[in-house]
Amino acid sequence: MYALLFLLFAGLVANIELETMQKFARFVVLLAVFFAAAVWARRRSAEFANSPGNRLQFEDLPPAEIFALDLRPDGEWSSDEAYVDAIDLNAGRSFAERLRPFGVALLIALIAGFVYERVGEWQDHRRYPRVGRPVNIGGRTLNIFCSGDGSPAVVFDSGGNQPGYTWTLVQPEVAKSTRACWYDRAGYGWSDPAPGPRTSADIADDLKKLLRAADVAPPYVLVGHSFGGFNVRVFAAQNRSEVAGMVLVDSADEFTYPGTMPDSLRAPGSYIPRSLWGVGTVVLDFLAQVGVGRLIDNGASSVEGRLSEHDAGLIHSLQIQAKAFDAQNKEGLDRDGQVAQVRAVHSLGNLPLVVLTAAGGIPRGDDEVSQAVAAFMHWRIYTTQARLAKLSTRGRQIVLEHSGHMIPFDAPEAVIDAVRSLLPDPVHMRAFSADSGAPAILSPVGFQPCSKGTTVSPVRCPASPPLFATP
Repeated sequence: MYALLFLLFAGLVANIELETMQKFARFVVLLAVFFAAAVWARRRSAEFANSPGNRLQFEDLPPAEIFALDLRPDGEWSSDEAYVDAIDLNAGRSFAERLRPFGVALLIALIAGFVYERVGEWQDHRRYPRVGRPVNIGGRTLNIFCSGDGSPAVVFDSGGNQPGYTWTLVQPEVAKSTRACWYDRAGYGWSDPAPGPRTSADIADDLKKLLRAADVAPPYVLVGHSFGGFNVRVFAAQNRSEVAGMVLVDSADEFTYPGTMPDSLRAPGSYIPRSLWGVGTVVLDFLAQVGVGRLIDNGASSVEGRLSEHDAGLIHSLQIQAKAFDAQNKEGLDRDGQVAQVRAVHSLGNLPLVVLTAAGGIPRGDDEVSQAVAAFMHWRIYTTQARLAKLSTRGRQIVLEHSGHMIPFDAPEAVIDAVRSLLPDPVHMRAFSADSGAPAILSPVGFQPCSKGTTVSPVRCPASPPLFATP
């Protein structure tokens, strides 16, 4: 038993040492803890040694005055009750006095953590300068980056806890054909945070103000990845006359899985009662502000997809900002309201729509967990994502067999091709109608759709007649 406890303790110490050595700040924290413990022990030892009733200062007393305690079986002391009181470290101290050292230590730790977070963000900003420009939308600014010329303008919206820069492999290529813009939602990247919970309706309102203030004229082709798919759907419903097409990139959906959700796919917040989400958000935001998130972060562990090391580092530095943690929490607070807004968009009419679905990484094992995960992924790919394609009479789905959820990193060419398929053929281009306010339905180029139904392809399906012909 003792050997097992020793091995567990040794393993714990080894893990702490390993984690500490991975980051200098953790090493400093560990040293600070040891130093504080040493100071506390020294202080208590001094109090004990200087106590009037203490008779254990052997080095200061003659041998005749040194005596042994009479430890009788009944536990009573012979005559030295004052000595027994002296070894009670908290004798005569109030509860507030006992807590004072811990309060001082906590205050010092919080101040140090706040400074650590601010210095870390300052260093990241120096290492990775702003990409884009701030645009005032009324009391706060949002960051937007645009390049290229042409119409319709393509607007990219990222997934949860993803800055706009995640489109860095896609946007430059699209910009060769038309004007292409990505932006940072409130709290992400280089954008200012926004107060209160954030729903897709709030985000769509921000986006409309941003595009107006940044002089990005309609019509728009909207591209939404993951949670961004919710936002572009709500934007299209609110501004139908300004939207010429849409690409949903492994978009989130509003449908409820009929089976049991595998634990490995459940979000951490799903284990917390919804009544505690508000309190939990405040606590997590506070911890992020005092540098806890940055302290436990191990950096960009690996380069995802085709990202360069620089781009991966830049994106990671934006994701670990305290305001990014807060923004992500605010976007998830009103889950019911969020889903209700998206469900209200039950049809996109005849809007040209492409749904890209990730199908990589489906488990093929025979164990119960692998089968549960595979069942969920098949349901999502061939049921819910297919239903998204049916939101429009001109919708179609492309399943990417070799891509994970981060399609903008794993298969950027699939997004580029899908966007270009919705762009007009310059030969048949006609102007945006100022009288009706409706965007022209123009013939796309470079895209050949499959027959009806779901397409399973790494990039696109075989050639066939154009899907969106010029009327």
